[in-house]
Amino acid sequence: MDLYELMMKRRSVRAFQDQTIPEPIIEKLLDVANNAPSGGNIQPLSIILVRNQEAREKLAQLAGGQPWVKNAPLSMIFCLDFYRVKKWAEMCQTDFRGQQALNHFLK
Repeated sequence: MDLYELMMKRRSVRAFQDQTIPEPIIEKLLDVANNAPSGGNIQPLSIILVRNQEAREKLAQLAGGQPWVKNAPLSMIFCLDFYRVKKWAEMCQTDFRGQQALNHFLK
């Protein structure tokens, strides 16, 4: 299956089995995410794993009351870390305003 076909078959899963995801699978997913290409190879993402049921219930509320968030055995939250981007811009002696504009746009 080529990448195009794979992406066209993408779907959203909102019904989950009540079982723990094996740690080797989680580690493999994190490894792939951490090695994804990024500008300047700064890897500007922080990934937060939410496994605790109480935390997932709070996350579901923050996500607009989406019940499937609390029912998933694991949630991965990907956060863009603008501090890393800023430090990279300083190291390269380049202008950071473009990233600041993006930050304001995302708010």
